[in-house]
Amino acid sequence: MPRLVALLLALGCSGGEVAPADIDAAVVETGIVLDVSTDGQYPIFESCADGVRNGSETDIDCGGAECGPCKLGSDCIRNEDCAGVCRDTVCALPRACSELRRPGIKSGVHDLEIEGSKVPFYCDMVTDEGGYTMVFKITSGVAGQPASLWTAGAPLNDTDKTLLTPSKSTKHYLSRVVTKLWNLGFKIDDVRVSAMIGGKEVKFFKFDARGSSVVNWFVPARLTASSYGDLAPTTKTNFFAIAGDPASHREWFINKAYGGCTVDSGWLVADWAPDPCAWESENTAVRVLFAPGDEVTTWNTAPSRADALVVFVR
Repeated sequence: MPRLVALLLALGCSGGEVAPADIDAAVVETGIVLDVSTDGQYPIFESCADGVRNGSETDIDCGGAECGPCKLGSDCIRNEDCAGVCRDTVCALPRACSELRRPGIKSGVHDLEIEGSKVPFYCDMVTDEGGYTMVFKITSGVAGQPASLWTAGAPLNDTDKTLLTPSKSTKHYLSRVVTKLWNLGFKIDDVRVSAMIGGKEVKFFKFDARGSSVVNWFVPARLTASSYGDLAPTTKTNFFAIAGDPASHREWFINKAYGGCTVDSGWLVADWAPDPCAWESENTAVRVLFAPGDEVTTWNTAPSRADALVVFVR
């Protein structure tokens, strides 16, 4: 029960003035301390800035039902008492964006504890019930080899806060979660691969990553959902892999079939170099292309271009 309500019930309030002596008696009865107006006639709200731990506060002037969240190292009872999370009754940094899933936590840059260090990450707290940690982003128009970036073995720009957004950037981004901690120090249940335009997800592919390695999660058998009605774990494809078709520089490639440049068709590709087909003959940097509708598209005639391809984990 909120403290103010409990105190008012103890006072038997039904309107009118309350004498200071009655307030004192109610405080003794309930153990609830409230600020009182200067004339002592009515209770206001408990102070969260009086330098005293009182009421339901879990530490001095923070936590509990009315006060704001506590800083790191403060005492706590539940996650809501903290700006981060409550771990072993002490406010601490979360270890994944999924630990921040609760009302009021917004998408954006949040500090996580990774191998004992504070590292900034972008957290998506809205999509698919939220709690996704962004671990990879390649941007169309920026030079690079998409598959090689993923398997590089070393983080890339992973402390550059300017890249911690699902919008396009001037550089690619690879987190240490991918290079060192995938299902080792960082447990992963779901992976969401998103094609982004203007910082908004326009198409997605969701995978079951439980027990997976850094590359074997991106396979048909692990696909659990997508934007496409004609793509399922049993759908016949000729390429479905991060490495894709290396000879044609087609990576992060989910493709239905080859039959010549005019009829090649698929759902997703990150191409990065010139090749014979007209749709990729002028490539000089990464281009993330996807089927724009709810089914497979022909690459030569109707693909859409994404600003970025982003990988989120949860």
